[in-house]
Amino acid sequence: MIEKIVKRNGEPQLFDPVRIYRAIEKAFNSVEVNDPDTVQMLTHAVVESATMQSDTQTEPLDVELVQDIVEEEWP
Repeated sequence: MIEKIVKRNGEPQLFDPVRIYRAIEKAFNSVEVNDPDTVQMLTHAVVESATMQSDTQTEPLDVELVQDIVEEEWP
């Protein structure tokens, strides 16, 4: 399980999947798509992929890597 993530400014922060959900939801809303089920499914896929990556790393994940995962998982 992911405990911390490194923010863009270098500060560690507790990992919160809700923040990923909100970011994906904002992206959907920016193109006028309201689809909470897909946002939830995508959030779950991103968290699962990030967890697998985290398990193979010794350092905490950073926001940039999570953003890359979102882009890879995006339908």
